[in-house]
Amino acid sequence: MIDILKEIFLDFQDMDLPTGIARQVSVSHMPGKAIVCIGVRRSGKSTFMFQLMKKLQDTGVDRQNILYLNFFDDRLHNLQHDKLAVILEAYFSLYPEKKNAEKVYCFFDEIQVIPGWEPFVDRLMRTENCEVYITGSSAQMLSREIATQMRGRAISWEMFPFSFLEFLDYKEIDSAGPLSTKKRLTIQKALIWLSAMILPTPKLSLISHTG
Repeated sequence: MIDILKEIFLDFQDMDLPTGIARQVSVSHMPGKAIVCIGVRRSGKSTFMFQLMKKLQDTGVDRQNILYLNFFDDRLHNLQHDKLAVILEAYFSLYPEKKNAEKVYCFFDEIQVIPGWEPFVDRLMRTENCEVYITGSSAQMLSREIATQMRGRAISWEMFPFSFLEFLDYKEIDSAGPLSTKKRLTIQKALIWLSAMILPTPKLSLISHTG
C-alpha cells in the first residue's frame, strides 16, 4: 500500500489542478480545526478543494507540501481504517525533510468511504504540523455527527450546486455593476433558460366536456 500511495502522491505533483469556475464561498481556516465540506454528489466539492490548493500555491506554498487523496480512487479500495497511518508513512518517506519542520496541507476527498476515519484525522490534528480539509457525501455525513465524533476539532459546512450568480460566471455573463438594458435582458434570458432546465414541465391533460 505504501508504494501505491507514493505513486498517487507523485501523480498529484504532475497534475494540472482542475479549478473550474470560482465558487462564491469564503472559507477561513482556524488553528486546530479541520475544515469539513459536506454536500451531494456533483455539487462541486472536489473542484472547490482544488481551488483552495491553487490559492495556497499562489501564496507561496510548495506543491509538495500539499497531500491529496481521493478515496474513490480504486487503488485505495484495500485501505481500511486501521491502516490509515500508512498515509503519513508513505508521504514522509517521499519528503522526510518536511516531518516536524514544515506545515503540510492535507486534502482528503470523499473520506466517508473509509469507516472510522475520524480518529485518524483527530490524531493527525493533534500530532502533526498540518491543516486538514475534508469533503464527504451529505448522504452519509451529518454536521452534528462530525462535531461529536471529532470532539470539537472540525468546522463543517455544506456545499450546494451553483448559485445563479455562479451560473452567470459559468456562462461568462457579466452581472457586476449597473445594469444596462442589454445586460438586464441577457440576465433575464439566462434565468428563464435555467428555470426551464430545472423546473418540471407541466403535463398537458385532455379535458373533455360533455353537454
